Amino acid sequence: MKIIILGSGKIGRTIAESLIDENNDITVIDINKEKLNQLQDKLDLRVISGFASHPKVLREARAEETDILIAVTGSDEVNMIACQVAHSFFKIPKKIARIRSIGYTEEINLFSKTCIPIDYFISPEKTIVDGIRKLIQYPGVSQIMSFSRRIVSIVTVDMKNDNLLIHLSVSEVQKRFAHLKCKLISIFREKVPIFPKDSTIIQEYDEIFFIIKTENIRLLMYELKILEKPYRKIMIVGGGRIGFELARILEKIYQVKIIEKDSEKASKLSEILNHATVLHGHVSDKELLFKENISEVDAFITLTENDESNIMYALLAKKMGVKRTIVLIHHGSYINLIKSGMIDNMIFPKQAILSSLLGYVRRMRSNISYIREGVLETIEIKLNRKNRYSGVIGKKVSEINLDEGIVIGAIIRNSEVIFSISEQKIKLYDILLIFITKKNHISEIYRTFKMDKDNF
Repeated sequence: MKIIILGSGKIGRTIAESLIDENNDITVIDINKEKLNQLQDKLDLRVISGFASHPKVLREARAEETDILIAVTGSDEVNMIACQVAHSFFKIPKKIARIRSIGYTEEINLFSKTCIPIDYFISPEKTIVDGIRKLIQYPGVSQIMSFSRRIVSIVTVDMKNDNLLIHLSVSEVQKRFAHLKCKLISIFREKVPIFPKDSTIIQEYDEIFFIIKTENIRLLMYELKILEKPYRKIMIVGGGRIGFELARILEKIYQVKIIEKDSEKASKLSEILNHATVLHGHVSDKELLFKENISEVDAFITLTENDESNIMYALLAKKMGVKRTIVLIHHGSYINLIKSGMIDNMIFPKQAILSSLLGYVRRMRSNISYIREGVLETIEIKLNRKNRYSGVIGKKVSEINLDEGIVIGAIIRNSEVIFSISEQKIKLYDILLIFITKKNHISEIYRTFKMDKDNF
């Protein structure tokens, strides 16, 4: 496919890096020549310097030949205008835009062909906030992702210290939790995802991935002895878009404090938020933390733009008695801090962005969870058209010939989750949860399912 990406910031780079590996013809447009040069030095793509929404610039990018336009500049308004120009001048079939302002996203009919022609919008900030909210809702898990209208979830659990599953085989784990309707689907071991056999032994420092009915998550956590007491006191560091939105949602349920070092921003936050306490100060100020009873805080969440600052603040809070730390991290190189026990949870914007975007760009009518910097993906495919999925409908799962590194983990049928699937015949309207370990497996899924990428 021919794709134009508007904006070469963190989000634009992340999208380009992912999609370039899938044999797409990509052009990136930005006014910052230095960023464009850095991107072109790293990736095999075309760059154009200019204003993203200007027809002349889009014409230079051969917009009339383009399949998808992805507008992810730092301005909602530029992104919306660019999509309008792409629609009116160049008839680009699919327009995707990053929209951050709630004032736009809350308007149900705003993005349509009769109004602003945006086919799909992404809001990384909203996705990140939702991920943090789930970690607070289920204290003790490392990561949680929901599928099929939250009927089923994938829960990640770290095998730390004396976890009771260490040294058990996968078959023993399955027997232990058979009553919970769950399945151990994957293990992340020494930076590599594996699909375990029944005889595979759980080791210390493994990350294990369960598929489970969402209603049973707390029971699983209780039986794993990792269920923590419900959180009451939350402290947020950073009053930017993510910090504000998180505080706005959490203040309705929890006792929330938010620390912001910028006096003007802190003052504005105190006016907008209804119940949260806004503190003007620096989080490295121990006296401030002591005064605010840091040792009584259940979850300490750092959301600044600087990874190193987020980590240092979390380590300080942990040392001062905080129960759990949640850290926003842009680079995966810090992931081992979780295994060391120094950080409890990390949130990766890259995962949030690509989980929102990839299913739509690939035209798979699917939801995707982008896990562990993309070394493992979970794809939810809805078999809603017989002629489009003729390669699998009517076959038993055991009869489907899939490459190594592709696993069908579960079937959702009429709101029921089926985990023992080997002898199940796949039916029209089933929903499949598929796990893959390499991006080139996407084309294999197209071939196996006999999916026509251009027939939508």
